Amino acid sequence: FISVLGFVKIEKNVVVLLILWVSAILLVNPLGDFPLNDDWAYGKVVEHWLKDGKFQLINWGEMTLFSHVIHGLVITKVFGFSYTTLRISTLIISFVGILGVYRLGNICGLNSRASFILSFLVLANPIFLSLSFSYMTDVPFMTIVVWSIYFFIKYNKERATISLFLATVLCIWAMLSRQLAIVI
Repeated sequence: FISVLGFVKIEKNVVVLLILWVSAILLVNPLGDFPLNDDWAYGKVVEHWLKDGKFQLINWGEMTLFSHVIHGLVITKVFGFSYTTLRISTLIISFVGILGVYRLGNICGLNSRASFILSFLVLANPIFLSLSFSYMTDVPFMTIVVWSIYFFIKYNKERATISLFLATVLCIWAMLSRQLAIVI
């Protein structure tokens, strides 16, 4: 299963990306129990579900939102509800997305240097960076889509059923966050 994910070896470029990402996080400082941008609305849905045991949208986020709220619910059940907890979970997902872009570049035939530059451009993108520090759906959705596409391409190249299974599950998970994933 580990080899299917492409994590057999830790590459120098991945370590450099991780160091750059952690440096950005330390520079910006994600701590503070307050919402940023529109993540107050998504956080409220998680908070209500945590307290009442019911999934109830508040008519702010018009996308599907279900998988995003489940992610928030799982994290807050373990670590307690706070916007800091939700923000840190998004920061972790963001790095998984950066890693996904790197692996996607590799599987599409880019050499390690080109994949690194592509991943760095995502990491340094001001919109990506800003949204990574919130509990918005944008970065988690992008991460799921990138990995779904990665596994579809991997399946197309290798015909490994596990890759098709993972691609399909991730695609469905993305659609349960935002309907836009139907294009995959």
